[in-house]
Amino acid sequence: GNKANNIGDFDLVRIYSPGFNTAMYNVAFNDASRYCIKIINNAVNFYGYNLTGASCNTAFFHMNLVASANTTNVGFFGTQIDNSGEAGFIIDSSASGNGNFFIKGLETEALNNLNTHKAVIRYIPTTGDNGLNVSIADVFAYKDDNPAQAGQAVIEVAAGTGADPIIIWQQVIPSGYDHVFKHVDASVTSSAREFCYVRG
Repeated sequence: GNKANNIGDFDLVRIYSPGFNTAMYNVAFNDASRYCIKIINNAVNFYGYNLTGASCNTAFFHMNLVASANTTNVGFFGTQIDNSGEAGFIIDSSASGNGNFFIKGLETEALNNLNTHKAVIRYIPTTGDNGLNVSIADVFAYKDDNPAQAGQAVIEVAAGTGADPIIIWQQVIPSGYDHVFKHVDASVTSSAREFCYVRG
């Protein structure tokens, strides 16, 4: 991508349809004026293996499930991201959605070169009782030396009125981050699944 010559906000890859199965192997994404990969859908099976991303202006990956979302299975295995916006991954199932989201093997460097950087992985949970089962393992997050944004976290659950995810992780190593896990929601609904499982 050549974000200097793009007029407006564009994604390098955007995938949306009533349902699909997609896998990407050994792809390098660079210089997106918004997201390197964006998914908008209601039935998803997407898997990325050995992907790299750099200078994705807003985030490396953004998933925004529509209100009719019903089945979601998304997995990233062996991912490396540099200098990419507010968060490396933004997982938004606030409108709807259930299923599974996996991140296995993630290395980041200098994501905070942009002063807006707040988290490596941000999860915006589903309203009500349903939500994604989020599994995160083997993460090394290197913050670099830019302290401009306070309260940065490797994993952040964003504010909202939805269910907490189930998060399982092993071997999450933060270098320079204020938090490994940060939950910024003070008003989770009483009927929601309110638990988080941490291992390792």
